[in-house]
Amino acid sequence: GYDTATRCLYVPSADFLPIPENPSQEEAGVALTRLTAVFSDFPLVDLHARSVVIAAILTLIGRTAIDGSVPLFCFDANTRGSGKTLLADLVSTICNGRPVAKLTFGLKEEELEKQLSSFALLGASYICFDNVDCELGGGPLDKCLTSNGPIAFRLLGKSEIRQMLWFATIVATGNNLRFRGDTTRRLLLARLESPDERPEERTGFQIQNVRQWTAEHRSRLVSDALTILRAWFVAGRPTGDCKVWGSFEAWSEIIPPAIVFAGGANPMAHRGELEAATHDSEREAALIVLAYLPKFGSTGITVQDLIRALYPNGAAPKSDVPPDGYNDLRDALEMLGRSVGSRPPSSNDVGFAFKKLRDRWLADRRLVSRKGRSNRSLWFIEAREGRGESGEAQSALPSEEI
Repeated sequence: GYDTATRCLYVPSADFLPIPENPSQEEAGVALTRLTAVFSDFPLVDLHARSVVIAAILTLIGRTAIDGSVPLFCFDANTRGSGKTLLADLVSTICNGRPVAKLTFGLKEEELEKQLSSFALLGASYICFDNVDCELGGGPLDKCLTSNGPIAFRLLGKSEIRQMLWFATIVATGNNLRFRGDTTRRLLLARLESPDERPEERTGFQIQNVRQWTAEHRSRLVSDALTILRAWFVAGRPTGDCKVWGSFEAWSEIIPPAIVFAGGANPMAHRGELEAATHDSEREAALIVLAYLPKFGSTGITVQDLIRALYPNGAAPKSDVPPDGYNDLRDALEMLGRSVGSRPPSSNDVGFAFKKLRDRWLADRRLVSRKGRSNRSLWFIEAREGRGESGEAQSALPSEEI
């Protein structure tokens, strides 16, 4: 029936086992062991990666109890055929009774916005971007991941803007996934590393035909997931030394502590290491800008003048011209400005990217600006006191313009 507190309509697709009213910590541990056994044949790198998969299940099962945003779950592999898409399907089979429909991640933000708005309109609970082969990220995805209320979407095929609630949990799969911008801090990653050249030819599985097995045992597995959550709740919601995750406070106060209470590893344990190790092209481009911009003078340069200097005659230097040592900087500006083909980046796009990077400290430097002649923004690099290239204290404000 309809539950007014959660605003959910309960129409069971199977006969589920009853959940103990006051399950013990030991019962929660047994439930976690059974739930984890489903993934025993997957080459997940460690217990923390396995807990990320369990966290995805508990997030979907307990979504109505989480009053806030939930993170992006990424199933990443070192090679094709390792089982990342199957992993996403098994999570969906346990929680929804069927494999998940697969989506292609849109390269353009306009396409992504329309994709996500369609799923918001449907009230989808689970979305899977499968085999992502480009950088995963972007404004539309980020706003869905950290939404805590209505989101304004432009509807597919219309110029109409509509506010809708976002409820879905998003999963992405891919080989050696790469992330862009702020998406890096909004995700949890379960890494699979197969030692085989052709993982799809493996034999000797503990569970033969895991798709069918999971579907047949779904009632038990759903009961196990709910038992873990229930046992943690009746025990007084112990934190298990799990830290609160900014932007995902409600989620991090429920799902990781429940897993730890049942005897599992903390799925957030490697999150800081992940942010440091994950390929973030925007950060790498920003570091290149911070390293090269001082070569154009310490007193500042406009974006327009910078692009003119790097792209004489409106194009990059030809391959038969001796290198000038600025190819890395050109690549960085083209990435930040989303340049298409071999054309120079737009000064407006690069200027917008610089404004996003302004005052952000990276490697003890930051990009800052001031107004020059004709009210144009002059960009230069400021180093932390006492940490300039010469070892001398750096002035925060240049004394003259170029």
